[in-house]
Amino acid sequence: MSLAIFIPAVDPGFDEAGNIIPGSFEQMMLFILLINVLLNFPIDLLSSAALYRIARMQDLRCAWLAWIPCGSLWVMGCIADNYQEERKGRTGFLRWLLLLHIVFTLLLWFLVASPSLFAVALKALAGQYLLSTVALGVLGIVSVYVALLRVYRSSMLVSSEAYTILGVIFSVPTPFLLWKTAREMWVIHSLLRRQ
Repeated sequence: MSLAIFIPAVDPGFDEAGNIIPGSFEQMMLFILLINVLLNFPIDLLSSAALYRIARMQDLRCAWLAWIPCGSLWVMGCIADNYQEERKGRTGFLRWLLLLHIVFTLLLWFLVASPSLFAVALKALAGQYLLSTVALGVLGIVSVYVALLRVYRSSMLVSSEAYTILGVIFSVPTPFLLWKTAREMWVIHSLLRRQ
């Protein structure tokens, strides 16, 4: 028995001539987006709840934004900037880098969802702008992890570097580490209130 029976003669999404079948790219991207949303929803919900709790303990006015998917990055940036201002005495700008990351990510998803726009954008970025676009993406991702590190450091009891490295490698423990940070911050705040 040959394995050729199980291998399709044509790649999915392409016809016999090698041309893209209209609609196949959109269906594939929609499927990937749906799987991503289903797998990340519980993680994002737990992270949002922990960020909301931390933001409320720090009396941030924008704590409610933690429940909005892109707004949680803004709240994380505000918490990180508060840490920077309180501990280091410097004005933080991380929330603005995270805002840039939010806009860049939404733009990228919009371009990927539409293959005709993606092809136009790819041709436009193929020259000198491709390196700057990749650099903006990397800057956004790094700023997310720097903000996460500062959120962990805002609680003085946690191993912030180890938690950040664990969050870079695996995204699943991040909400649980944020909850642990929130609990430790609550202990510190309750001890300070007693004095």
